[in-house]
Order: sequence, then C-alpha cells, then structure tokens
Amino acid sequence: MAEKVTIMKLNVVDLQCHKCYKKVKKVLCKFPQIRDQMYDEKNNVVMIKVVCCSPEKIRDKICCKGCGCIKSIEIIEPEKPKPAPAPAPPEKKKEPEKKKEPEKPKPEPEKPKEPKPAPPKAPEPAPAPPKAPEPAPPPPKAPEPAPPKVVPGYPPALPSSNWGVLHVML
Repeated sequence: MAEKVTIMKLNVVDLQCHKCYKKVKKVLCKFPQIRDQMYDEKNNVVMIKVVCCSPEKIRDKICCKGCGCIKSIEIIEPEKPKPAPAPAPPEKKKEPEKKKEPEKPKPEPEKPKEPKPAPPKAPEPAPAPPKAPEPAPPPPKAPEPAPPKVVPGYPPALPSSNWGVLHVML
C-alpha cells in the first residue's frame, strides 16, 4: 500500500498548562509517522501531519496514549489538487480523403482433412499375480535412560548457622 499524508487536528484540554503541553508533546514524539507538529496554545489545538497507510490506527493509538489530555482527534482529508485544464488539442488539418480500393473477395477456407484411423493396439499381457506381503520387522527398542549424574557440592550447603538466626530476626 502506498503511504499517504494526512492532517489531524487534536483538541487538547489546556495547552497553556505545562503538564498537558508536555504530555501531548511526549505522546506525539513516540510515533515516527508524525512529521510536523503545530501548537496553537490560545485555541488548545495541535495540528499534526501523519505519513502512513492507516491514519485511523495512529489516531486510536494517540488517543489511548494521551489519556485525559486529548479530548478528540479529527482527521482532515487534504484537498486534492484540481487537475490543470488539459490544453486544447491542436486543430487537425483536413487531409484529402484517400480513395478506398474495392475489397477483394476472400477465398473460402479449405475443409479440414479427416484424420487417419489409428492402427489397432496389440493386446496387453495379463498382470502377474500379487506377491504375498512380507512380515514387518519388529520395532527397535528404545535405549534405557541413563541414571542421573551426581554433582559434588550440590545442592549448595547453607551458610553458617547464624543465617537462620538472622533470617528469623528480620
């Protein structure tokens, strides 16, 4: 899918509040798809330019991360540039009409030739009687598991007897 540029308008609770401004800015910086940010503190509006294939997903994520600071987000579709009027095609000079030659009658297609009959096939030899199935060999036995290895010093010995006393005191 081609990435498209979308402009979004974020309505914020209070951009003049330092904490709200910081929260919104922090949320918007987390998304690499957001290109431009324009803050209007007087109207409590932030205009952002988003470059991605699904701006709806980005809108939902911003709204979720913004918690209570962001009231609403509007997606503003960019105005499509009007196609420039096509230049008028240059006037064609009238050429004298060419004389048409009379059509020649088409020759009739030839009839398809009939295929030659195939020679008779020789009879096939009778199939050999099926062989008796051989008995399946017995399945191989699984090797017996090795006894567990004994590692010296495991489990580790507890430290001195004072450990239990300290543990109880805590």
